[in-house]
Amino acid sequence: MLVTFLDYFAAAGAPLFVILTFFPKELEQPETASRSLMTGTVIGGIYLLIIVLCCTAVLGYDLTSTAIYPSYNLAQRINIANFFTRIEVLMAASWFITIYIKLIFYYQFSIRGLSHILRLQNQNLLVTPLSITPLILSFYIYPDISSLFKYENTIWTYASITFMFGIPLLLIAVGKVRKMI
Repeated sequence: MLVTFLDYFAAAGAPLFVILTFFPKELEQPETASRSLMTGTVIGGIYLLIIVLCCTAVLGYDLTSTAIYPSYNLAQRINIANFFTRIEVLMAASWFITIYIKLIFYYQFSIRGLSHILRLQNQNLLVTPLSITPLILSFYIYPDISSLFKYENTIWTYASITFMFGIPLLLIAVGKVRKMI
């Protein structure tokens, strides 16, 4: 149970803490934005719990635990009067859209954070290196799907939680060093 919670927290919760490190600086009312972000995270967690319960109830424990995307398998089984079918296409489209939006947020905050730490006046200097680096690293980190699962099960959970605490502490340390200089 603890491992499942840590996996969920590393995938969904920890990146939000990193975003919250930079997020308040960009907004006029950071208190309401932080509350809204946390509320969205809780709603997403409840939604995920409902999906897991539905997958387990319909597909069974064995298929749910062994399928790569059990919610996609569940959406394939929806058929209402032979008219309302192919729901998995909508699900895949929503996945692509949400992943794209999350990547835009992470990319934008990475550029702004690095340019702030490095005191760069022109943020455009970081656009190309930060867009090419993940592309190149993806071939080495994830050469195949089994490597992806191995990485996520052994490294990503602990690395994500380390970044969750490490980046804010690094920013605090950089701020203290700046004040001393």
